[in-house]
Amino acid sequence: MIGFVLPPLFDASQPTELDAHAYRRAQADFTGLMIGRSDQAPEGFRTGEAEGLLSAAVVQELKGQCRGGGTYLVRKSAAPGPPLLIAAPHRRADRLTGTLTLRLFQETGAAAAAWNSVHRRAKSECRGTTDLARLRSHPFTAFAAAFANTHPNGRVVQIHGFDPARRISAAGRRSAVILSSGSEEITPAVSAVTNCLRRAMPNHRTSAFPIDVRELGARKNAQGQALRALDFPGFVHVELAYHLRKELMNDENLRKLFGKCLQAGL
Repeated sequence: MIGFVLPPLFDASQPTELDAHAYRRAQADFTGLMIGRSDQAPEGFRTGEAEGLLSAAVVQELKGQCRGGGTYLVRKSAAPGPPLLIAAPHRRADRLTGTLTLRLFQETGAAAAAWNSVHRRAKSECRGTTDLARLRSHPFTAFAAAFANTHPNGRVVQIHGFDPARRISAAGRRSAVILSSGSEEITPAVSAVTNCLRRAMPNHRTSAFPIDVRELGARKNAQGQALRALDFPGFVHVELAYHLRKELMNDENLRKLFGKCLQAGL
């Protein structure tokens, strides 16, 4: 049973952009948390126990005006799981992705998880974008970079939602899952997850960008770009059709198969 509940999203906020010094400091603080050498939260955040999640710490931003720094879970080093970070930058806007990510974190034993803390389509009086996947200098990106430095052979999986009916290609409309590395390359990580999902969920069409489909390739994804700059090969961008998100939420066995595939090749 999951005791930890994701905090409500801020509607009147904008995600916090960091200058170069603050970004490096946030990355260092996140790294300290991940390797168990520090309980120091980045500036503007606090740490605490994640209720109901054994050996996991939650990092939440302090209440403040015009913030949207994200929410994070870190598995303590005393109970290491697979070197996997599962992230949902658009919870609520991409329906069910937030709760699905939380369940996958628990059931896979993943090392870390991350979510947005402001609605992607917030009607904010603050200026700026609310799409964390487009923000390079943001705690959400610093968290992914800290994970990559801590787990250079690990995997960062980012969960998104899409509507097949709105795709412009027949391949996109037929797909239930679209995977990409955020580039024109099908990396070994993307290939491993793709092949596993095709075997585990043959009734749900899995497509890989750019070979099977030319849409939703995440080429502008800020975390993917930052991780490639670090020569981290384990970024996997996952787009899920809504009908599959519902099935994954309702079918524990299917969700376990999906979770195992996210770790394929690790």
